[in-house]
Amino acid sequence: MKYLRYVILLFVVCSIACGVLDYFSPPRRLAKAEEEMRTAKDEYWRLDPLGRAAMASVDTGDLEKARRYADELLRLSYSLFPADRPEADGIHKGNIVLGRIALRSGNIEQAKAYLLKSADVKGSPVLGSFGPNMTLAKELLERGERDVVVEYFDSCVKFWKHHPEKLKQWKAEVQAGKTPDFGANLVY
Repeated sequence: MKYLRYVILLFVVCSIACGVLDYFSPPRRLAKAEEEMRTAKDEYWRLDPLGRAAMASVDTGDLEKARRYADELLRLSYSLFPADRPEADGIHKGNIVLGRIALRSGNIEQAKAYLLKSADVKGSPVLGSFGPNMTLAKELLERGERDVVVEYFDSCVKFWKHHPEKLKQWKAEVQAGKTPDFGANLVY
């Protein structure tokens, strides 16, 4: 009887954990972002879910959808804001997505160019506080492309004002042949 309680408890804990993990799965993230896009009151409110949908589309393997979302995100990021101050978060994420698509298509040089282009922004409150997305940088590091990632870190210093020490630490790790633990910077 004692062991039955442990088995039941283990079953309950595993069921909860599986539900939580499923909530963060790419298909669930994509479905949630697409629902937010559908219910957005205007194009401005589509920006954030578009970026999340584009990233999740890459993660689900739907590169055509990811490209459509990234292209729309970039279009809106430039068209909804003044020419001298386009929406940096959308430009950053749109280029990260296009780089991830290029990488999956075997075009490493184009992926590297998109990585650098994603950092060619003036910054925003989000980028200034939380920092850049490191997903494409990590994927390029996994393919041995260290120099471009170091260059990316150097470019991100101009807008990530709150934690420049992280970029410095990551740069040292990459130059030492390691792949940093990018933590939450792989998520947002």
